[in-house]
Amino acid sequence: MKLSTYCETGEEVLIGLATAGMVFGSSLTSLDIYQATALADVGLVSIYATEISASATLSHILLPKIKQRLQQTESFLAISGRRRVQDRLQHLLQLLKREMGETVLEGTRLNVRLTHEDIASACCTTRVTITRLMGKLQEEGIISFDLKKHIILRDVD
Repeated sequence: MKLSTYCETGEEVLIGLATAGMVFGSSLTSLDIYQATALADVGLVSIYATEISASATLSHILLPKIKQRLQQTESFLAISGRRRVQDRLQHLLQLLKREMGETVLEGTRLNVRLTHEDIASACCTTRVTITRLMGKLQEEGIISFDLKKHIILRDVD
């Protein structure tokens, strides 16, 4: 799931990616606009805050998942704070590799397809800049794409 909000200019801002088992929702945010978009077939379970407060077992199960979302949010913040766009992109790709990567023969395949616009949003830059930088990474052999246009990151020793 792609988690996003909108800024005052109407541009969508990528604020996170929910992976399997991850907790997200309007009760965990102070944003006025909070949107979740499925990037693949997903199943969702709705749990109300009152259910969590009433069940120590449910609270115990969900706490590590909430911690995971908090850590991812902090990673996105740290990425956006990097001065150079190239560094923001490299760190975003490494975050995606850790959270959504699956090992394939060529390296690590990101099991979610993000548009250049999504990546640009997460890197606080333009789609044109991301397209140029992704092309450069592809020329250098650092990334490639499979037949379904998923990014494959070459594993570097």
